[in-house]
Amino acid sequence: MWEPFILFLLLMLLQGTAEASSSEKSAKDMFAAWRQYQQECERRMAEEPYPAGLVCNRTFDMYACWGDTLPNTTAMVPCPWYLPWHHHVRGGFVMRLCGPAGQWVTDESGLPWRDHSQCEDLSTDHPFQKQMRFLEQFRLMYTVGYSLSLVSLLLALLLLLAFRKLRCTRNYIHVNLFLSFMLRAVSILTRDALLRVRFSKDLRHEGDLFHLLGDQ
Repeated sequence: MWEPFILFLLLMLLQGTAEASSSEKSAKDMFAAWRQYQQECERRMAEEPYPAGLVCNRTFDMYACWGDTLPNTTAMVPCPWYLPWHHHVRGGFVMRLCGPAGQWVTDESGLPWRDHSQCEDLSTDHPFQKQMRFLEQFRLMYTVGYSLSLVSLLLALLLLLAFRKLRCTRNYIHVNLFLSFMLRAVSILTRDALLRVRFSKDLRHEGDLFHLLGDQ
């Protein structure tokens, strides 16, 4: 029922592969710069002596490099230089809070809290951001399509089963066909929901998109 509409959207997505291929190199360069930043951070953490007393331990949270921090203080480090828009935010800082017990403060979900609002670039629109917005709009459109298809198929199935006059071999075939379409829609919607939960949790836990880029 919704297959022609979805195929049309897929064709629109394929038309954007030229722009996506140009942004692929940018993503790889960004990941290479992030990897270099990570290695420099780990080398610096290994070389610096450990302080005496209670501190929040040095760490690399997949976004920025943090040194040992005294309890009840706010750690501030410059915006990471690997960001493609670093020249726009070179005067900004990313912050984390060190609690009184010498543990980094976490948010309501138990994940490390971090404020990197000063390192966000809101002045330009990068190709990677355009691609992500396009994919999000595409996901929203086919989610609405599959949801409407699921509701309409469910209503049609109920009508075929509710009226005795409609019970015949031909309609039984339609019932099986409707059930197969409904199972397909449910499986796709469930898959997207589970993937969305999993990747949103990974992004918050590991830091940012760069960790997922490294797994690809």
